[in-house]
Parts: sequence; C-alpha cells; structure tokens
Amino acid sequence: MARLWLGSRYRLDEKLGSGGNATVWRAWDRKMQRFVAVKVLKESFGGSNSMDRFGQEALILGRLSSPNIIVVHDRGLKQVIRHPGEPNRTHPRKSPSTGPESSAPTIAQRPGDVATRVFDHDAETLHDAQVTSALGAGPADMRETDGKVMYLAMELITGRTLAQLVADGAWLPIGHVIGWAIQLCDALDVAHSGDVLHRDIKPANVMVTSRGVVKVLDFGIARYMQKESSRAGITLPGSMIGTPAYMAPEQIRSETVDGRTDLYGVGCVLHEMLTGAPPFGLDHPHSMMHAHLQKPPESVRNSRLEVPEDLAALVLALLSKRPENRPANAAEVRDRLDDLSVKPPRNLAPQPWGVPAPDSVVTIDPQPTVDQPVRLVPPPTGPRPVRANDSIQALRDEIGRQVRAFGHDHPDTLRMREQLADRLGRDGDPTAAMRLLREVISDSGPLRGALDPRTLRARRRRAHWTAAAGRPEEAAKLLRNLLPDQVRVMGTDHVETLQIRHERARREGEAGNFMTAVHQLRTLIPDVIRVLGAEHRLVIELWDELTFWEHRLDGHDDQGAALAHDGS
Repeated sequence: MARLWLGSRYRLDEKLGSGGNATVWRAWDRKMQRFVAVKVLKESFGGSNSMDRFGQEALILGRLSSPNIIVVHDRGLKQVIRHPGEPNRTHPRKSPSTGPESSAPTIAQRPGDVATRVFDHDAETLHDAQVTSALGAGPADMRETDGKVMYLAMELITGRTLAQLVADGAWLPIGHVIGWAIQLCDALDVAHSGDVLHRDIKPANVMVTSRGVVKVLDFGIARYMQKESSRAGITLPGSMIGTPAYMAPEQIRSETVDGRTDLYGVGCVLHEMLTGAPPFGLDHPHSMMHAHLQKPPESVRNSRLEVPEDLAALVLALLSKRPENRPANAAEVRDRLDDLSVKPPRNLAPQPWGVPAPDSVVTIDPQPTVDQPVRLVPPPTGPRPVRANDSIQALRDEIGRQVRAFGHDHPDTLRMREQLADRLGRDGDPTAAMRLLREVISDSGPLRGALDPRTLRARRRRAHWTAAAGRPEEAAKLLRNLLPDQVRVMGTDHVETLQIRHERARREGEAGNFMTAVHQLRTLIPDVIRVLGAEHRLVIELWDELTFWEHRLDGHDDQGAALAHDGS
C-alpha cells in the first residue's frame, strides 16, 4: 500500500485535524524511531503571510523551554513522497513516549476559532489524493511532488483539552481548576519572559495530559514582543487576531497589547472551567466582542456558589476591561492562585467527572419496533438518590437562609434555586431538577416576566432535564412553546434560538416523531450555515443527526410496511 512521506523521514499515518493554515498529522519519525505530531502548511512553498506566520511559530516554540509548552523536535521544508511500499518495517507499534496507537491527541474546536486546533482523532481520514491536495503537493498521480511544504515536527501528546473536559457536562473540581491554572500561568510566565505573547489563550488551546500536566498549544498567532515593541515598553501594535469569545478589549480595538492581554484569556479560561461557559457566552462574534468591550462580567459565584470569594475576585480582576487594572504579570497570578483558600490535589489527572453512572448509560436499540420509539436519553427508572455532597448541602443551606431573610421570589433566591436544580440534575436526579425549575419559573413570573432572558433560559433548562428524565415528548412540547418567545426576544438568528430549534428536533426524534425531526433539521441546517458558516461544528453535528433520523425514518417505514403486509 502506498504511503505518504515527508522526505524519507516522516511517514504520515493519520490526520489528526486541520486549521486555517495547516494540517496536523500523527507521524512516524524514521530517524528517531518515535511517533510525533507533524504540522504541515497547507500551501505549497512560496512567499505568503501564512508561511511567515507558520515559520515564526517554529522559531517561537524552539526558543521556549517549559514542561507546560509543547516541544519542537524539527522544522523545515521537505517534498511529499508517495512510497509504493513500506520502507521501514521494523518500527514498534507502541512508543514509550506516546503509549498505544489508539491514544492519539485530540483536536477541539470552539465557535469562532481562527487558529489551528487539536480535535477528535477519529475525524475523517482522507484518501491519498485528498491528502496530497491538502498538503498542497500537486497532482495525486505524481510519485514525487514538484514543490516543497513547510512542516513542524512536535512531541505527540496524549490528553484532552480543557474545552473537551468542560464539554463533558460535570462541574470541574475547584482544586483541579486551580492546579491547571497555575501550570497555565507557569507556561505564560516563561513565554512572556522570552518576550512572546500567545494571543489566543482559550480552553481548546490548553491540553491536560493523562498525568495531569498542562500543555499550551498553538502558538500559530503568537508574536515576539521585543521585536515589535513600541518605545514605551514591551507592547506591540495589536491586530484583531484571536477567538471572539476570549479576546481582550485591546485586541478587539487593535490597540497595543502585552502580557496582560494573555492574562485576560486566562480569566476567560478560568470562568469557563468554573461555570461551563466563557464570560459572555458563545454568541455571534460581533455580540461577543461588544460584550467584551462594554458589558461588565458577572462573578462566577452567580453561577456556582461554592467558588471561594478570593478565586471569584481574581477572575474578575483578570477580566478587567483596562489592562492596568489586571494583575501585572503571569507570575503574580500564579502566586495569587497558590495563596487561595482551596489547594489543588497532588493528582491533577482528569477524571471521568462527566460520565453518567452505570444505570444511566445511554443505549439505542439498533432495531426498534414500530411502536417503540428510539431514545437518546435514559428511560425513567424512578427517583434516583442524589449524591449527598458538601456543595449541594451548602447551597440548600444558603437558599434556606435567603428565603427566611428575603423570600422565595427574591432575585438572588431564584438564581440560587436555579443553580440547585442544575446541580441536582448533574448529580443524577433530573426529575427533581425539572420540578424545581418549574417552581422557579412560576415564582419568577411576577418579578421577571415571561419574556425576560433569564426566564427563557430557565424554561430551556427545564426542557433539558425533562428529556433527561426520560420524557422527550414533553420536552419537545416545552421547547415548541418556548420558541416563539425566544424569537420575539432574541431574534431568529441568535445562537440560542438556533440551539433551541436543534434541541426540539432531537427531542422529537427521541419521542419517535422521526418525520418531524427530519423536517426540522432540513429547515434548520441552511439557517445555521447562513449565520455560523458551513464549517461550524454545529453544522457538522446537524448533518450527522439528520442522517441518523433519516435512517430511523426509513427503518420505521419498512417495518410498518412489513406489518401491513403480514396483516393482509
């Protein structure tokens, strides 16, 4: 079987992911007898901004030495060669530095990403012709390409990004969050001491290995501070490069940036690790940038009461609109994290916090009967015991004090009751969460009103936990009733509106209404493409779900026809 090689050294085994300018491959280094990650510029060799930026990333990574920054082994220009056979048959299937072949690094993508990202390793592996084209290497039938490609060979890391850990859905332990943030600050301290800014600090660019070691990824848009500094100090003219959900105000305004710009990103990362979302959500890029410029951030304690006040205050300081109001440097942030009341554990390895308990594992019947709808959520099994933990009890106690002092419909009381509902749902009792949110929505009516954004979000959360309790048809009805109010307040193109339409289609399918689910997805996909772009991860997810429900619909029709034939 023909294999693609970079020169005679790197055999390209598996495509791990692709960003705006480059493709990342899992590769075998024939010279050093080890697996590496090879990042290949998509364009053929020639002068371009993309290649200048790509080459600068190699130089930046090569001069930074930190256990928390990815190591560069090699860089250069090589021809892409198609070998008809396997030149090296003696390499092992495992490498001591990387573990089993199945443990490849992952690449995660967030809305608004503009730089190379690590994402799911089982992404589509292209045919050789497509691979060659992706490398910018010339026609597929050429044994050796006419042009050369620029590449970067780096250590191959096994782990998960913070974006993936957050997406699991469970609260990340505060001790782990602090420990990972300390390592992130260590990496930035090294980078800033070397006059290097990262400029795209976000959860998708921070990986945690299986041993709990943080690695900062993707210096593709980093810049030397010293080389481009102004006379006033280590600052440089900013260009609006980054990810909108995590960009500092001075980046958005294209003003001078310095190390405190990266610290704003650290604040966004901390906020997302603690609450599950960045400070201003994941909305249209223009809406997020406007919020970074004008909207004061809320304390993380508004979403998670158990967060210590000193940690919440540090996050707000990092998210200050003006750089001079933030901590002075990464070392200061690290020291403040070290001094917090909560200490990180010795073992910072990620745990399966978001994995459901064995009795709630989702299963799909591969051959459902006509009258037995497929379910993507666990069926109802009666009340489940809630894991009694200190945070839930503390929240119950605080709510009790709040009710006695101010009443059950005080804004702070309502907010804490919503937090309790989500904690109950996350800890295995979605029925209790659903009921509590129903009460909160009823109690908040006179104060907030039915069209208040907080009420709309509470109604959406109620539908979520209703589905999780095994009642998808009821959840679909809740979302159907919510949608007109959501459109009236947020508009048809708001990201949350599109997400609610997606959730409604999913619940319809789970309830066995396959035709309705297919119809809703077919009308939703063009709208999402128009608003978010064809490459957005939500579009890919919607196409996958459409295929799934179309398959279920076809099987449902076939079974119905078979039953009708048997009855005749």
